[in-house]
Amino acid sequence: NGLQYAEGLLNMIRKTQLMISYENKDLYEIVHELSTYDEFSQKGLVLQLDENEYEDALCLLLRNPCEKDDAWRILADFWRELGTSDSEGQIKMLSSLEVQAKKLVEVRVAEYEKYGKMYRSVGILFGLMAGIAVI
Repeated sequence: NGLQYAEGLLNMIRKTQLMISYENKDLYEIVHELSTYDEFSQKGLVLQLDENEYEDALCLLLRNPCEKDDAWRILADFWRELGTSDSEGQIKMLSSLEVQAKKLVEVRVAEYEKYGKMYRSVGILFGLMAGIAVI
């Protein structure tokens, strides 16, 4: 769901910050390591560089944009900007994206709480209606 996707995006940004800050990894090492995590690769957050050049992989990952989706915009900014500056610039960019991703997670949590309660209530109501219909 949207909340899990946003949390995965936030975790990926944090993991990337650590790889750049402490491990001094380059773009391809980052992509390779992120692709080893199921949390990221199964959600479609990671570029697939098997036989693709970086730009081709980026186009494949971002081929179905939803312009109104903040998670998609954060993901697009993440992959477009990664590797385009020195380590310090990348850390600043990732910090900015982390703030955006935190806000997105907060919004998704609020949506989940609001709509989750509604869907559970509707489910119970339909269950009762089905039970009455059977009787």
